[in-house]
Amino acid sequence: MDTLDERLRMARSRNELSALEDETAVEEDLAALYLCMSAKKLGELRAKDGGPVFIKPTEANSIGRNQPVSYAMGELRKWRASMSAASNLEVAKRQGLLGWVSAVEPFWMDLSGSVIGPAIDQTEERWPELFSQAIEGIVRVAWLSPRDALRERWNATEPHLSMANEFLLVLDGEKFAALAAVEATELALVLMEQPSAAAP
Repeated sequence: MDTLDERLRMARSRNELSALEDETAVEEDLAALYLCMSAKKLGELRAKDGGPVFIKPTEANSIGRNQPVSYAMGELRKWRASMSAASNLEVAKRQGLLGWVSAVEPFWMDLSGSVIGPAIDQTEERWPELFSQAIEGIVRVAWLSPRDALRERWNATEPHLSMANEFLLVLDGEKFAALAAVEATELALVLMEQPSAAAP
């Protein structure tokens, strides 16, 4: 593990990087430092089309994937902002189905075991009241995945339905993605069956 001095040195380096203009290009290792991740992780994101937009100049006859990569600071800033979240629940929503079944979040629960709602959003109107009730032992906090929370009994229909609707939107997205993949397979198979035009 890095020492405190090493982490502070890296934080100062990130601060220097953040002062660069949007058009300034930085190498992969500096981009990774700015984003607080390893260059290897940044490369994995690039391979999965999940990372920031990058610059990869290629020559006409170059082959292979080991060409140097750089990133414009403006693109790094945009991507970092798009990854910002106020809670793990927000990240779970962005991750789709996997996030809904694997991310664990705190939920308020009454003493009968009914879910009151997510406990992470401190800007929610009832949060101070529920926090005080948790200190007094009137409510408790349970750590659940969003999917597991939805499967529990809630003490009110409106917040339960609101969260259920968000989950149904995720499921719709997964359904449409699966159907689109099936259609792409069918189209590819039809195209493979068609005889190619005979050359004159």
